[in-house]
Amino acid sequence: NKTRRKELEKIIEDLGQLKDDFSELSTRIEDIKSEIESVKDEEEEAYDNLPEVFQEGEKGERMQAAMDSMDSAVDSVDEVVGDLERLAGDSVDDIIESLREAIDA
Repeated sequence: NKTRRKELEKIIEDLGQLKDDFSELSTRIEDIKSEIESVKDEEEEAYDNLPEVFQEGEKGERMQAAMDSMDSAVDSVDEVVGDLERLAGDSVDDIIESLREAIDA
């Protein structure tokens, strides 16, 4: 019984580390999001500086499609960060709490 409790304590410790890893990953993904937004802003500025005839032409359409795709990528990044925050927050905390209850039982 004591050995099993120690195993559960080790699992709780590992889950704590996992929460830290999730937090670090979330930060790195947010950095990537910022980079995407920066590239999109540059693309948008280049598009805005095109003469209207080019904006309405094939080049402008390609640039607009690229900006739309970058917006979609940013939306996806936001979803991933939200998922990571839920995992690192309540989900892992719930597991830890249940394991602590098992140890105390």
